[in-house]
Amino acid sequence: MLKNIFTFLFIITFFWVFSYFYWEDFFTNLDKKQENIKQEKIISWKLRDFSVEKIRELKDTEFYYTPSKKVLWAIVHKINKAKKSVYIEVYMLTERKIKFALFNAKKRWIDIKIILEHSPYLSKSINKKYFEEYKSAWINIVWSNAKNYTLNHSKIILIDANELIISTGNFTASNFKYNRDLFIFSKDIKIVWAFWKIFEKDFIWEKTILYDDSLVISPNYSRIKIEKLINSAKNNIKIYIPYLKDKKILNLLKEKSKNWIKIEIIMDDYGYESYEENKVGYADLHTLQVQKINKKLKMHSKAVLVDNKYLFIWSENFSAPSLDKNREMWILLKNKEIIDKINILFESDK
Repeated sequence: MLKNIFTFLFIITFFWVFSYFYWEDFFTNLDKKQENIKQEKIISWKLRDFSVEKIRELKDTEFYYTPSKKVLWAIVHKINKAKKSVYIEVYMLTERKIKFALFNAKKRWIDIKIILEHSPYLSKSINKKYFEEYKSAWINIVWSNAKNYTLNHSKIILIDANELIISTGNFTASNFKYNRDLFIFSKDIKIVWAFWKIFEKDFIWEKTILYDDSLVISPNYSRIKIEKLINSAKNNIKIYIPYLKDKKILNLLKEKSKNWIKIEIIMDDYGYESYEENKVGYADLHTLQVQKINKKLKMHSKAVLVDNKYLFIWSENFSAPSLDKNREMWILLKNKEIIDKINILFESDK
């Protein structure tokens, strides 16, 4: 009798404890999974329907490039003028002027949140020192979640929920001194809102599923959009890229070359040397012109310009990990003024 009573009480206690601590979380997570499945189906449908004609001109959007101290000071100035918040999601954050601007912003009670990559490729410990410095300044900083993506390779800053700064390069001293990197400063409401929502989810380690025709997100759907962009070319393709290792993209460029689409690629020294050593792999590209940047710069830009009409600027490399596994965030646009500037810069780097 006592044994039966004890067993009954144990079962009741177990279910009470379980329900108290886990039941609500269980159903919350179930709802999230169901919502994600629903969103994935919607995005899958939208991707099938996507075409370059849906790329739009972004409002209040400007283009800059490095090496340039002016770009660095523009970022510092915007942090100094922030009224409410500064949110950063980045692969590396070591630039001293940006760091001290963030420290000062925190002293003004600005809401600062940072998502930092824990283990950058070949530099696994580089961010640990800076993570502790930001943490000691009472800045709300977290490591990115390796369960959701292999590396957090994004480079974005959100100011006061109304402006986005996005870069092909990290927020490091070398970016502004030695690198050819590209920057977009945008107050386009739709784009800023989208990046804001993604940041919010990434910060609390939740998976993000969000779509916009002008948005390019890895590991969700960047490959599909890049392939559709390249496939749409009717006359020419211009590419800034440190190196080209993705076989699917290379095969796609070969197909475009067979149709006599002119393809121009500017690489860095490493990428160009690899190309020279493996020219046989590019043999089918009849209309391909590959060269290394003609200046003493580190070529770190990533951009694709199709028919001088549609521009894709992004943080990811043409490699399978970047396209399919890493967290990358970038945009598509067709702003003529920005495209004209990219064309001038591209020609000067040849």
